[in-house]
Amino acid sequence: RDEERLPADLLAALDRLRGEAAGRRIVMFLPTFKDGQADAYYRFTPEQVERLGAWLERNNAVLAVREHMADRAHTYSQMLAPLAPINMSSRRYPDLEVLYRAADVLISDYSSCLVDFLMTGKPVISFAYDYDAYSHKERGLFYDLEKVLPGPVCRTFDELADALERSFAEPSAEEREAYEWKRRIFFDHLDDGAARRVVERVKALYGRE
Repeated sequence: RDEERLPADLLAALDRLRGEAAGRRIVMFLPTFKDGQADAYYRFTPEQVERLGAWLERNNAVLAVREHMADRAHTYSQMLAPLAPINMSSRRYPDLEVLYRAADVLISDYSSCLVDFLMTGKPVISFAYDYDAYSHKERGLFYDLEKVLPGPVCRTFDELADALERSFAEPSAEEREAYEWKRRIFFDHLDDGAARRVVERVKALYGRE
């Protein structure tokens, strides 16, 4: 819905996040929970962290990290600390949905937030460094990401870095069409009327207007 119609608490959270970003683009990193926690997460090298920092600076962007609420290792927060990322933990920002509005691009791996974020029409990137292990040994996947995600599925850091380099470019007509087509796989509506439709459907089941 229009921003001015958001509840006061969501508006306050949105303003706070934008204040922390200080005019920079927000690159939101939302990794999913892994059973192995620290042993299962990607290990960014110091050189890779430096490369990410240089890209953020060139693009007037800031990284914002939200680790899964069940995660206890906080591995990514520690590894990426040199980038001074915004802490988007659930304690600081309990409502994830409002963060989607502020973010300019989303990086995740297999989280359902990749689907939710499609409603914004903004770039999504899957950093699927352990794709084979996750899809066959851990939780498995409901969809083939490369077929349903309107963004790159990166298996290596170099692929992730390349995807980031292209993330702020104006999409072509073909890319916009592909995004819309894949978004329709998951969403019939892109408005704020979902709760109303649920109520109407339930009432209809009981023959009530």
